[in-house]
Amino acid sequence: SVAAVERAIDACKAKGAKRAMALPVSVPSHCDLMRPAAERFASSVESIEWQAPQIPLVQNVSAAVVADLEVLKRDLLAQLYSPVRWVESMVALGDRGVTSLVECGPGKVLSGLNKRCVKGVSTYNLDTPEAFATARAALA
Repeated sequence: SVAAVERAIDACKAKGAKRAMALPVSVPSHCDLMRPAAERFASSVESIEWQAPQIPLVQNVSAAVVADLEVLKRDLLAQLYSPVRWVESMVALGDRGVTSLVECGPGKVLSGLNKRCVKGVSTYNLDTPEAFATARAALA
């Protein structure tokens, strides 16, 4: 509820948080409130014919490279209600030699986070046609 979020923001600030703010989201992603949605989504996940990834895939639930299909399915569902281990995931990518990432979607939130997570990794975002052209040229 909005009131609960406002109370949480006030409590964080009272405890010395540098910044606490409500995020404009339509669902309570990455918290236990999404567990019922994950349970309903499970039948759809099971109905898909899965193939092992052809490139290493870092799961944001575990910050680990996962290839086992059962673990991938479990983690896909868990990411709906589990905290995102973003910093650890970016470090894992950096440790694997990744030097460029692409943020798909509006805004530059992840680009900003990535700058603080791991050195030597550039993030290109695709929030405008010009940014798309820049990313394409840089990654060509």
